[in-house]
Amino acid sequence: KEKIGQAHLLINQSTIEPIIAKVAPLTAYKTAFETAYNDAFQMQNSNVKNITTNAGSYPGTKLDFMLDNDPNTHWETTKNNSATFTNELVFEFEQAEVLDRIGFLARSINQKGFPEQFEIYASDTSVGDTFQLVSSGSAVKTGNFVEFAFEPTNFKRLKFVFTKANIDRPFAAEFRFYKEDALQNTLNELFTDATMSAVTTDFHSIDKINTLEQLAQAHPLYEEYKESLELAKKIIR
Repeated sequence: KEKIGQAHLLINQSTIEPIIAKVAPLTAYKTAFETAYNDAFQMQNSNVKNITTNAGSYPGTKLDFMLDNDPNTHWETTKNNSATFTNELVFEFEQAEVLDRIGFLARSINQKGFPEQFEIYASDTSVGDTFQLVSSGSAVKTGNFVEFAFEPTNFKRLKFVFTKANIDRPFAAEFRFYKEDALQNTLNELFTDATMSAVTTDFHSIDKINTLEQLAQAHPLYEEYKESLELAKKIIR
């Protein structure tokens, strides 16, 4: 029965067009709104059924430490990246989830093992080499929580590949998995560029901004979004 179910998933799965990941500070991290935001958009860690690695765990570190919400604990590989070996982590979920971001926190001391280049793969099945590339990207090492964003994708399993790691030895203090925040994505397209001096044509009307504001009022980050919405109104007027 299980094999037949996996076969159905493979037959019906859609082809994924990979994109370059957008790298940014993790939304709401270390703000007064962090708990409310995570309650709304973070996949619960309890949905992670299993974690595997192709290189094991260094003594004193554990795979579970990446999901314990403690930045002072971490996982460390037992085998460095090399010309013939690349470290991978696979997270299997109890229930499949549509996600569009991964939050990552490196080890606090010198960001050892930070994924300077990475790949993210998705699988609709719980077994087999059925992974498809979702996104790849690069990032500058940091001790802060960052997010790697991609197109909303269904995951039964998620594979994270440390294509290039700082000092070739992957570490990870925390992983978080996030569902799509459609309002945030929309507000990111509100202005033509980072100067916030012009509103895009898609939102260049007071009525459209008022509609966005009504939606934003129920969002955990409304207090942060309110200023941008008021600025957009002033620009249009």
